[in-house]
Amino acid sequence: MNQTNAILVPGLELDNQSLSSLDRLLGKMVKVMCVYSVDAPSRRIEGQFGSEVMEEQFSDMMVYLQYSSVTDKPETYESIIRGIYKGCCKINRHHRMVNRIYLFNSSDEQIQLACRNQVPGQALISEKLSQAIKEFQPSENVHTISHLNRIQENTLMVFITDSEGCELSEELKKRYRRATRQAIWVKVGEDSMEIRIGFPEIA
Repeated sequence: MNQTNAILVPGLELDNQSLSSLDRLLGKMVKVMCVYSVDAPSRRIEGQFGSEVMEEQFSDMMVYLQYSSVTDKPETYESIIRGIYKGCCKINRHHRMVNRIYLFNSSDEQIQLACRNQVPGQALISEKLSQAIKEFQPSENVHTISHLNRIQENTLMVFITDSEGCELSEELKKRYRRATRQAIWVKVGEDSMEIRIGFPEIA
């Protein structure tokens, strides 16, 4: 792995230096997309504003949270989710971005929607996510992801795992092999973290 695409965090909280490195990492990943801007001059009516423009933005964010020792540390995974979401919002500026948080693996080897942001700028609802984790029924293997929600060209995928990591099923690896650079893997250890571009792996 190219070390310029990896961030080593000495603790379990994203400090200012880690957040700055994360912003640079997201800047490498974002793609151009067509969005509506109220500030852009209209192409149809002279003197009016509001038109579609091409800008670097993320369309949405999807977090896949491994049911493991990580879910015992709400202050850690919430800090990660908020930090990444805030970095995306800086890039997107006026464009609202939806964030969905999923737990894996459920007893039927699917993903479970645990939380979805309700208002612009809100990365997660702590109480709702915490309740979903308490009620989650994991399968025996929580190190394999067998299902992903449908992604768009500008979707940012975030995988948060323990130090052992996880992996996508062979079917998903084939289907989404071109989306590797749309993914961030956050590997949470006992007292440190590693953040890198790409799909998660088994350590």
